[in-house]
Parts: sequence; C-alpha cells; structure tokens
Amino acid sequence: MGLGFGLKFDPQPFPPFPIARAKRKVERGDANMKETLRLELLASVQLIASIILILLWSFYCSEWWSAIFGFLAVFFLVEAIWHYALCDYIRYFRKTV
Repeated sequence: MGLGFGLKFDPQPFPPFPIARAKRKVERGDANMKETLRLELLASVQLIASIILILLWSFYCSEWWSAIFGFLAVFFLVEAIWHYALCDYIRYFRKTV
C-alpha cells in the first residue's frame, strides 16, 4: 500500500522482541547451533571485556573520567547476561519443539 512519494506502509516498524523472534526461529527450524555458538562467543567476549573494564575502573577510581569504565563495564555485563540467557532460551525451545 503506497502512501505517495514512493513510501510504503510498514505494519511492524520495529523489530519484534528478541525472545519472540528466537522462539519463532526455533519453531520454524531456522535456529541452528552455529547461531547459538556465535551468541555464546559474543557473550563471552563481552563478559571478558566487562571484567577488564571493572579492573581498569578499580585501578583508576580516584580519577573523574574513570566513571566511563564503570558505565561500560555495567553495559557489557548486562549484554553478556542477556546473550547467555537468549542462548539458553533457544536451547530450551529447541528441546521442547
């Protein structure tokens, strides 16, 4: 359905929630172990990066700019936990479907 000027209406402008998308992939049979391994590898790298950033922050904690290390460390830690949880979720639904 065109809206003029070559624009098309997108009924879903934002991507679906990642867990729902992962569940649909498992139900269709598209979720493979390579994708899960890639997510786990990314989570491991983010976990290692957050540990390094926490160590840097604790070493430079007396400097005002060390807060950047703290914020990045928390961000990478949350992302790593999220990716590990998503991998476990994909594995769980792979076994149940």
